[in-house]
Amino acid sequence: MRRHEVMKTNWVDRVVEWISPERALKRKAARAFLSMATRAASTSRLRNDWILPGQGESPTPSQWDLDTYRVRSRLANRDDPIASGATDTMQLNIVGSGLRPQARIRGERLGIPDDRAERLNHQAEAAFREFSRFADSGNRLDFDEIQFLAIRKVVEDGESIIIPTWANEAWRPF
Repeated sequence: MRRHEVMKTNWVDRVVEWISPERALKRKAARAFLSMATRAASTSRLRNDWILPGQGESPTPSQWDLDTYRVRSRLANRDDPIASGATDTMQLNIVGSGLRPQARIRGERLGIPDDRAERLNHQAEAAFREFSRFADSGNRLDFDEIQFLAIRKVVEDGESIIIPTWANEAWRPF
């Protein structure tokens, strides 16, 4: 909805607004979202060459379709601040402050005292914290940054491939 447009209300909306203003606000928000989604899906001279799913295509996109969708997604993330912001928001909501393993060694199952199991838990978590600083074999990213990059590629490209590589360098703790 453009700023100068006024949201049209019908008698049902006015009754709902009188009975429950909160519900009326939710209805208006849903209508505004629907209006934006409808405009985004509309065809115009800017989007008339886009091939959309359901236009005589098979349910599984062909390789050409996937490549086209990926290129368009990358371009949208690069050129459109709203698309980039949506991707950033998804990254933050999925990864947050980083995924951390939490060691839970059960002493009774291993036949060791609970205090020894607790020490092993702390050692395992400390070892992961140390490893996460050196997780990238290219020495550019830490583990948290690798997680953010992987989620970004999933959002942009629909998939992410991570190949674990062990870097045998003397200075690395692992």
